[in-house]
Amino acid sequence: MSDAFFAPVNKIPLELTVKVFNINKDKKSPLLKKSTVLSEYSAFVKTVRHFVEKDPQNGYTEAIKACMKNNILKEYLMCKSKEVNNMLEAEYDHETDIAIQCEESFEQGDFSRMMKTIENMRRKN
Repeated sequence: MSDAFFAPVNKIPLELTVKVFNINKDKKSPLLKKSTVLSEYSAFVKTVRHFVEKDPQNGYTEAIKACMKNNILKEYLMCKSKEVNNMLEAEYDHETDIAIQCEESFEQGDFSRMMKTIENMRRKN
C-alpha cells in the first residue's frame, strides 16, 4: 500500500494487510449474523439503493423514513437523519454537521449539548 503514495516516505510507521468483507445482504456474509448493527447497516444500504433507483430526487429521504419505520438503524436515524441525508447527498461538511447538531439539540431541548457543540466549534476556528 505504501508504494501507492506519491511522496516517498523514509520511515513507514505501519504497514498492514486487511481482509475486506462484502456485507451486502445478497452476499450472505456470516458477519451479518454475528452483528446486528452490520446487518442493519447492510439493510439500510440496500434500502437506500432501492429508493434512489425509484426516485433519485427524494430517494434518500424516503429510504431513511422507510428504515426507521422498519426498525433498521432506527435509534441512530432518529437522532441523525439530517446528517445521514446530507452525507448521502455528498453535501456533508463539518460546518453543516455542527449546525445540524445545534438544531437537533435545540429541537430536543438539550441546551447544554447545544452549548457544548457551539464551544467545540469556536475552539476549532
